[in-house]
Amino acid sequence: MKRPSSPSRNTRVTLYIRAAVFIVVLFGTYLTVDTIYRSFLSKAHLRAAHLHAAALGESSGKEAAPPADGAPDQLLLHYVKFKPDDQTTVTLRFLEYLSVLSAVQRLKPDQIMLHGDLEPTGKYWDELKAQNLIKFVYRPKNFELKGRIKKLAHIYHHADKTKLDILVEYGGLTIDFDVYFVRGERIKAILQVHPALTCYGDEIGYSLGLAGGWKTSRLLHAWRRSFNVIYSTDWNFNCGDVQKYLSEVFSDEVYVVDQVCNNPHPDGHLGPFFNDHGRVHWTDSVAIHTYHRHSGIKQVEVAEDLTSGTLTDYKELLLTIYENRTLPAADPNFRDRIDPLKGIDL
Repeated sequence: MKRPSSPSRNTRVTLYIRAAVFIVVLFGTYLTVDTIYRSFLSKAHLRAAHLHAAALGESSGKEAAPPADGAPDQLLLHYVKFKPDDQTTVTLRFLEYLSVLSAVQRLKPDQIMLHGDLEPTGKYWDELKAQNLIKFVYRPKNFELKGRIKKLAHIYHHADKTKLDILVEYGGLTIDFDVYFVRGERIKAILQVHPALTCYGDEIGYSLGLAGGWKTSRLLHAWRRSFNVIYSTDWNFNCGDVQKYLSEVFSDEVYVVDQVCNNPHPDGHLGPFFNDHGRVHWTDSVAIHTYHRHSGIKQVEVAEDLTSGTLTDYKELLLTIYENRTLPAADPNFRDRIDPLKGIDL
C-alpha cells in the first residue's frame, strides 16, 4: 500500500500559521468575553450603588429618585401568627401590640395584615381593630411540600415558608412580632428601587425576621421555591444559607439591610442590649430585631414593666414606641447596606 506523502514544508508552515492565528483569535475571544463579564459585574455594582444612594437621597445631593419600573404603588406589612396546637385561642400580647404600633408610627404602611388560622382576641387586638390599624387574613396551616421531601419538619419552617408565600402573593414586607421599627420610613424608599430586601442575622444570613420585596422579585420566587426543591430539616438552611446564596446571585436587585437582625447580635451577645443602657446604638436603624425570647430576662407583659427597675436600651426602645417619643436627629454618616458580594472571589 502506498504511504501517503508528507505535506510539503510550505504547506506545514501554512498550517502552523493558521493554527497560531486560531489560538490567538480564540484567546482574544476569551479575553473579550472575560472583560465583558467583569465589566458587567462592575456596572452591576455601580448600578446597585447608585440605586442605594438614590433610594436614600444621597446621590450627589439630589432628591430621591422616582420609583423604578415595576415598583409597587403601596406598601403592605404582613405579620404571621398561628394558633398553637395545645391552645384554643390566639391572644395578641403587649409586646406584639408595640410592634404594630411601631409600624403605624415609623413605617406608615398603606395596610397592616395579620395572617393566621384564627383571629386573635384580647384588649390589645381589640384596640388595634377599633382604630382600623390592622386586618386579619385567614390562612390555614399547610406543612405540605411539592418536592422530594413531602412535609415541613418544624413549625418555624412553616412560618418561614408562609412569609415567602405571602410576599410572592402580595408583595410588601414581612416581620416577626419581636421586630420594632425605628427609621422605618426609609424602607419605603428602599423598596421603591430595590425589588428585594433582606437582613442577615450573622455572616451566613439565617434571619427571616424582616424580609420584603416586589411580587416579581426573582430572589423571593427562588427563595420560596427552595423549600420544595432543596428543603433541609436543618434550622438555618433554607432561611439562612439559601438566603445568603440568593442575595449573591441576585445582588443587582437586593438590598441587604444592616443593623436590624444583628443589632443586638443574636448569638450570645444580647446582654448589653437587655441589661445596660447606652451600649447599643439603635436609633439610626430602620428597625431592631430584639430576639427578646432569648434574652434571659423577665418578659415585659404590661406597660408598667417598662418603667420598673433599671433603664436599659431595650426598655428605651419600647418606651419610645409606647410614648411615641421623638427620635434624636439622624446621623448623616450612618450607612446600613451590606454588599453580599464583598469578599467573594469572582
